[in-house]
Amino acid sequence: LGPEACAQALPYPALIRALADGFAAGAVASAPRQHVGAGPGREALLGLAWQDGGALGLKALTLFPGNPAQGRPQIQGLYTLFDGETGVPRAILDAGALTERRTAATSALAAQHLARSDAAHLLVLGTGRLARALPEAYLAVRSLTRVTVWGRRGDAVAETVRDLGERFPALAIEGAEDLEAAVGACDIVTSALPSETPVLSSAWLRPGQHVDLIGSYRPTMAEIDGGALRRASVFVDTEAGAWAEAGELIQAEATGQFSRAEVAGTLSDLAGGHHPGRQSPEEITLFKAAGSAAADYFAAALALASAAP
Repeated sequence: LGPEACAQALPYPALIRALADGFAAGAVASAPRQHVGAGPGREALLGLAWQDGGALGLKALTLFPGNPAQGRPQIQGLYTLFDGETGVPRAILDAGALTERRTAATSALAAQHLARSDAAHLLVLGTGRLARALPEAYLAVRSLTRVTVWGRRGDAVAETVRDLGERFPALAIEGAEDLEAAVGACDIVTSALPSETPVLSSAWLRPGQHVDLIGSYRPTMAEIDGGALRRASVFVDTEAGAWAEAGELIQAEATGQFSRAEVAGTLSDLAGGHHPGRQSPEEITLFKAAGSAAADYFAAALALASAAP
């Protein structure tokens, strides 16, 4: 399945349900994700997941930050789903589309449990492919009326606003220049910025908000300062991934601002009913996703089931 076919096989409502069912069951194992620096501006990621008696899934990605300037997606790669009995490849999927949609759906699944039920204003940080996918995913779990976009480049923000406006004419879509003011005005802030230094300040958060961090994926990176972890109820996609790659948590633990014991729960806890999720209208909730091979596996299995004749 190429990019378009993969996207068509993964509609957000069905994908969010598949992720919820998969994380609730907790039956998929995975190996630690491999990061390989293949020279300046070139990075490769490898992820493997499997189910006892079931299929095996292998994702191979390349990340070339210079690609967007040349009109190409930063992420390229393939996902292969192998038969559990014979090892024969059953499906080969475009890994960029798979990763984009499962990442956005993972955020939406977390928000389903953690964002206020009346949340209607989404702030998106970033202007790339994932940032454009997030509003559609969130619409599957919340009745959004307004989306604000913030990015480092004004021209990219304007282009993203135009694109989203064409796709979602019923929503009020706008760009923002003042990030602090934009954070103060929204109900949910989702950051898809792979940032080496925090772009969000804990001081900007207000009671009742939900914060979603999905852009940074290395221990040296962080999208928000450590003080936010003190103010919020913190959830992660997986414990193993968070403490291997989530710079926000790793750095805060190193400076004594946060500890592993303070993580309120994982996606498995939320989807499986082991944690009730948001517990009051005034609670600030924060979800950090490092990305998981299990989520890729659930998405690939759904794509195969949807596309198979």
